[in-house]
Amino acid sequence: MPFIPVPSVGANYGNPGQPPAPHAGQIVTGQWPVVVAYPPQPVEIWDLGSFYIPVSVLASQAVAGSPPSVCNLTVRLLRSGMVCFQDTIQITSLVTLGNNPGWVGGNGAANVTINTPVAFYSGQTLTAGFDASFDKDTAAALIVLGAQIQDPNTAAMTTIPGSIGYTTESAVPEAA
Repeated sequence: MPFIPVPSVGANYGNPGQPPAPHAGQIVTGQWPVVVAYPPQPVEIWDLGSFYIPVSVLASQAVAGSPPSVCNLTVRLLRSGMVCFQDTIQITSLVTLGNNPGWVGGNGAANVTINTPVAFYSGQTLTAGFDASFDKDTAAALIVLGAQIQDPNTAAMTTIPGSIGYTTESAVPEAA
């Protein structure tokens, strides 16, 4: 099955020039275009049948208290603004990152296969996005979708590509 690669994109919260860090239970969102290098031709329909998007989460503790231990995420794929895939995951047991006390991180993956594929036509767009919340206040947070997984022992990032699987068919019916 061919696939569309999902590039690594991230959202920072709480750093200078960025949106504020999330408080406990507060939902933060982000979304980015998925560039399709070779889109369907006018006579093609791509049937989107699956998506796999790795997720990496980093957060620092608020001034008072302990760092978060759970991140709730809803990862979605939109086709021309309409949700076509969605997966809700919970990243639990966020662990201290290497030699960075006060910073915790964890990894997960949104992985969806559907029985009825979603048609994707020439001229349509794809967007990856998320809603996320933590169980405790944070001073800063970073949420990365696609292609990056954080090693909690070393804080090193490893490339693990995200993808959208599809099959192709002709949009023009065959002559009888």
